[in-house]
Amino acid sequence: MAKNWYMDVLGSRLEKLYSLKPTCNPSEITKIEDTIEILESLIYGIEYAEEVHGDFLGRVELERDRLSIVKPYIELIKPLSKRDSVEEFPKNYGVRKYSEEELMDVVQDFLRSSLDDELYNRLRKIFKKKSKYVWMSRIGEMDGDGDTIYLPYFDEAFIRVKREDTITDLGSLAHEFGHGLQDFMNFDLQLHNEKRIFGEIVSTFFEFLLKDYLKSIREFKMATIDNERLYYNRRILRTKQIITMNEMFDKWENLKCSSVAALKKKMNSDLGGCDVKGIKSIDEVLSSKPSLYPPYVVAYIIAMEMFLVYTEDKKRGLDLLRKVMEIDLELPNDVYQNKLTELGLGGSERIDEYEKILSMNRSVNF
Repeated sequence: MAKNWYMDVLGSRLEKLYSLKPTCNPSEITKIEDTIEILESLIYGIEYAEEVHGDFLGRVELERDRLSIVKPYIELIKPLSKRDSVEEFPKNYGVRKYSEEELMDVVQDFLRSSLDDELYNRLRKIFKKKSKYVWMSRIGEMDGDGDTIYLPYFDEAFIRVKREDTITDLGSLAHEFGHGLQDFMNFDLQLHNEKRIFGEIVSTFFEFLLKDYLKSIREFKMATIDNERLYYNRRILRTKQIITMNEMFDKWENLKCSSVAALKKKMNSDLGGCDVKGIKSIDEVLSSKPSLYPPYVVAYIIAMEMFLVYTEDKKRGLDLLRKVMEIDLELPNDVYQNKLTELGLGGSERIDEYEKILSMNRSVNF
């Protein structure tokens, strides 16, 4: 973890918040309180409350609740779950190693080309002070591929990504800039708590936009198309895993066991007979926080549909992006989901359409 980066940059902001004089402005008070909560969670290593479940049975109940929200979306993609073959990560097909400055230049040009002026300008402040707001780590220095830390009181977004020296570095940056735009446009701590299930939509949409942009650049074209297919296959595999886990949590919901050991034995027995790649034991499933997976399934399906609208009509696609970002984050999850449906997001026919696009891309001669 980038300890010095946290302490030097984020720690100084926490100290500033502690020293602020009291205010009577309700909006400002909320921003201050939210920013303090975010900073304290990061600096002191305290995870958000919905992730902290030391009790095994409590974790099972949490994951069951998280997975149940995904049902309307995974049903759409369930017929495709047979397409679960995952290739090894493709070679970069001559894509050279890029410096951090070059990576940022590519991403900036991508955002400038793909967004309209209003949306792009919301992200320009990050590029103006790249050394302040963007940090690229090496493998082993951080968990995950990246994260975005938004501080509402300061209206600042800090981006970290893990460099792998492959084309995925660009995808990680694009993904985190998507989080940054969502936060700049409409931030609420709900996105990290009750709304976490919907928290990856905009960032995943940015990955779709990036792939479309990179296919127009000769150096990136072949690697991007292979990466796009790999990305699709992995999402299908993840969906199959979540479908299986969802069905199991439904079975376990009313299961009464006298001990955690008895429950784990029953779970592992069920897992042993379900032939789902990547799932070996319930300990492995829970320790890897499966609650983090459903958001990516929801996001993949919705972002895919948004991208198809964008390819048909860029202006209409960006208007749809705005409408998604502007949905009230205080709404209950089921109402929020209905708002997405009202925008036309959640139809299975678009998945088949995207599959056709992937097939066409694979047939291109180079």
